[in-house]
Amino acid sequence: MKTWLYISHEYRLRVNSVSYWFITALILLLLLCCQRFLTSGAIGIFSDEIAVLGEEQASYGGMITVVAMLLYMLVFFYGIQVMRSVSVLRNERVVELLLQSLSPARILLGQIAAIALAAATQVAIWIAALAPFTTFPVQHVLPLTVWLAAGYLFYSALFALAGVHISQENASQALSLVITLLSLFALYAATFAIHVPQHWFSDICLYLPLTAPLIFGARAAEVPWYTEVLAWTITMTTALLVIYIACRYFKRHCL
Repeated sequence: MKTWLYISHEYRLRVNSVSYWFITALILLLLLCCQRFLTSGAIGIFSDEIAVLGEEQASYGGMITVVAMLLYMLVFFYGIQVMRSVSVLRNERVVELLLQSLSPARILLGQIAAIALAAATQVAIWIAALAPFTTFPVQHVLPLTVWLAAGYLFYSALFALAGVHISQENASQALSLVITLLSLFALYAATFAIHVPQHWFSDICLYLPLTAPLIFGARAAEVPWYTEVLAWTITMTTALLVIYIACRYFKRHCL
């Protein structure tokens, strides 16, 4: 019960902020502009029958790349929020008060869960606002949701682990640089796998937790269902392992 109260408090704290709704409106505006740009080029997002003026395959690849970049922006943006929240808890000694009623692992998981709920609220608002302007086949809803959740869990675990180690400005800059480089590698590797699916490196990217959520979430890989299930299992297992390590480090730094 205490854990849920903590998650609820953190969720309301984020949702009631002005910056939360400003970012929600700003990204919604960008999504509407992106959707209008794609439809003006005669490309429907996630359409089963894609009519293209010119190079059909190249245009479809460009549309898939846009979707992958949107997924990347979502998981990276929310992951940054997890890192900042964990860093604030550790450095401002707020955690000392929370430790009187919650364990370190529950505090860390509560931060991840609260940001996930705030993110789900934003995504629901965007979907509701974009629904009248785009066609979204039902068969893509569940895979996109599953891979978005897997990507968020993995990246939030990495950012939480980084937030535990941030105690000085120099450490913050170094860790931010490392995470940014890893994230850029994931984006470019996923883009390469989308455009050159027959390459051996593309086959490896299907099973990398860094890139799998972007590739499968954008529905860019035409592979057997068991390959996608295996990739999702690897991503979730790796995410849970990183969360476990982050909880251990967080407990060591707090106690």
